[in-house]
Formats: sequence, C-alpha cells, structure tokens
Amino acid sequence: METSIFTDDSTTPSPSPPPPPPPPPPDKLQRMGSGTSAVTDPEPSTSSSSAAAAASSARNKLPSSQYKGVVPQPNGRWGAQIYEKHQRVWLGTFNEETDAARAYDVAVQRFRGRDAVTNFKPLSDSAPADPAAESELAFLSSRSKAEVVDMLRKHTYPDELAQSRRVNSSSHHVPLASAARPGRGNSSSRKR
Repeated sequence: METSIFTDDSTTPSPSPPPPPPPPPPDKLQRMGSGTSAVTDPEPSTSSSSAAAAASSARNKLPSSQYKGVVPQPNGRWGAQIYEKHQRVWLGTFNEETDAARAYDVAVQRFRGRDAVTNFKPLSDSAPADPAAESELAFLSSRSKAEVVDMLRKHTYPDELAQSRRVNSSSHHVPLASAARPGRGNSSSRKR
C-alpha cells in the first residue's frame, strides 16, 4: 500500500523574508542646476514619499524678492544686482530687502537714465518739485557708472550724496571775493 503525504501550505505558516529597510536619509544637501540659488534634497527613489520630498524641498528654497534686481542670500541678507551688456554687475549685499532695492534703483537710474524702471518712485518724477531729487540726479550724472557701483558696494553712497549736497549748497551761498572785501576789487577806488 502506498501512502502519499501531502502537505497543505495554506495551513502551515511559512516564514517570509522581511521587507527591505527604507533607504537611509541623505547625508548632504546638493545644489540643483548650475546657477540657481535653491538648495534641495536629492530626489527620493520611491513615489510614496514625493509629498514629503516636496515639503522638504520647499523648506530649503530661499525666499524670492518682491523687488526688481534684488536676490536673497543664504545667510538671510539681500543682494542687489543689475545687468549691463549681458553681464551681471554686483551692487552689494544689504541687511534689508528695501535697502538692496534702493541700491538697485540708484544704479539703474545711472545706467539707464531718467526713464529707467525702478522699484520706488523715480527721481525724475519728483525732480522738478523736489530740489533733493534734482541734486541727486545731478550727483548721479556727474559720477561714472564705476564710481556709483563702488559707492553702493562700500555703502558710502548716502554719505557721498550728503557731502555733495553740502558742498553744492555752500558754493551757492559763498559771496565773491571782490564783494567780500569792499574797496579791494574795484580798480577805480585805488589810489595811484
């Protein structure tokens, strides 16, 4: 008599291999692209964590500026830049976003003239009624582009502008030397 032994696999539990461990978290952040300022995590290999990756990516991106010519810096400061003949001209780094926007405005008015597109009210709009705006336009036109950029980078532009205004205002009120000394400037009053 033959007996066969059948084993029913459905009733006896068979050990299954454990699930693979999740991939380890990335050690370092990587820069994406060749000129972007956003730093993101590497792309995850699984599609289930795409929402987590998007949230992680959003946390690592730098905020954008509401002003033209202003870019965020990784250290929390703001940079100002302008493009001239397809090359970037760096105007400096500033603590406040509005300071960087004002630096851009100064540079764009010097580089592109009175019709430049600015972040704030252009000097040329207020120049006829405002002597301060008129003096600043005169100050900008009397300096080269390189001098203006240098003042902006060194954060000396407001001081240089104030000094220029002091010099110009005092030169308008200084009397002539002949008028300051009566009897000396007129040759007819001299005794011969």
